[in-house]
Amino acid sequence: MDTKIGKLVGAGIAIVLWIGLLLLSNSAKADYITMDVDSSVRSGTMRCDSVKSCYVKTLQMEQRGSVQYCNSVTIKRDGRVVWFKNYYR
Repeated sequence: MDTKIGKLVGAGIAIVLWIGLLLLSNSAKADYITMDVDSSVRSGTMRCDSVKSCYVKTLQMEQRGSVQYCNSVTIKRDGRVVWFKNYYR
């Protein structure tokens, strides 16, 4: 009877450790991607799921005429610049 309880406790500890490792590995892969917009109308920072989604947002803003009032756009991954566009003429 004691060996069954010991095996059960051991299995429980192994499961908890396995789940912990999975959670740590998933959080280590996550990138923090932001897009900084400098504009004469409204400036700010947006969070994006990926660099591609930030870039698509930039293209959509350009289609709506942001080129006329936007000064610059900077896309960063974990604080490092990965894409930049300056709209000054």
